[in-house]
Amino acid sequence: MAFISRVSAGRELADRLATLRAHEPIVLGLPRGGVVVAAEIATALAAPLDVLLVGKVGLPSQPELALGAVGEGSVVVANRAIIRDAQISQELLRRTIDGQQAVLAQRAASYRRTRPALSIANRIVVLVDDGIATGATMRAAIRVLQARRVARIVVAVPVGPADLADATSRLVDHFVCLRTPRRFTAVSTWYADFAEVTDTEVIALLRETQQDREVRARSGNRSASPPRYAGPPTSPTIREPAASSAGKRPAGALRSPRRRGPEHRVQGGRTCSSTSCQSSQADRISWLTRQPPKGASRGTASPARLAGIPSRWRRRKNSAKSLSSSRIAR
Repeated sequence: MAFISRVSAGRELADRLATLRAHEPIVLGLPRGGVVVAAEIATALAAPLDVLLVGKVGLPSQPELALGAVGEGSVVVANRAIIRDAQISQELLRRTIDGQQAVLAQRAASYRRTRPALSIANRIVVLVDDGIATGATMRAAIRVLQARRVARIVVAVPVGPADLADATSRLVDHFVCLRTPRRFTAVSTWYADFAEVTDTEVIALLRETQQDREVRARSGNRSASPPRYAGPPTSPTIREPAASSAGKRPAGALRSPRRRGPEHRVQGGRTCSSTSCQSSQADRISWLTRQPPKGASRGTASPARLAGIPSRWRRRKNSAKSLSSSRIAR
């Protein structure tokens, strides 16, 4: 088991397809389980959701085994290898295909009763299913999209066998499959909850997704383009702090190395993070206090030079000088 449900699989796929949001794609789900997965992707991408009607043609004695698939526009895809191995006659195959096409027509009438099919010509289409087993249904869906002249085909499925995933990726512009196991039995084994989805649930998902898009359009959220990565921010220019007339340390002035951790420190208009900044700052302060201005007596420092030095350091320096003078006097 890889997914809790179709909903969780859809959300995981939506994370992988997030960059498509800026291209305003159309999301198409394959009924019925694929629509549940597609609804999560459409919500995340703020994209319209519709169904692509494709039906699996199953073996009469074993419906899970696909002989092929039929799609809108009278598209038929046959799995010749399975038909040959199961020794299916052409008459039985034709009856099975006709029966599936009739079911597809009934489903189309139900889904399209309140809303027509979306126009997908010259649009990027994300084709979604809850998994790939034989690949016949997905191949039929891809043929339908090619016949309707879409701009790009992106296939997104949660799970599929590795060989079929490679084959499907060659048929489309972009293919996303979250799990591609070498040993594959059935799609249902990869879900903890693989309950059957009804037509009523599919119609409800289509209606809810459409209502959500209308609400976003009225609020103006849909027109806002998603944020894009603009690269790392440029480093701000670091300037020396201005002198303080009150004798207090100005904001951004040099601080005591003992009071600061290993975070970035200012050194000569740039930043550094090594402990050498501490000794560099200490040396700079020592040099400032040692160098007298022109015309000044030895051992004094100009107020301009002391402007960036914390007052507590100057007090410590002056108290040390006073103590030395008193000892000499005694």
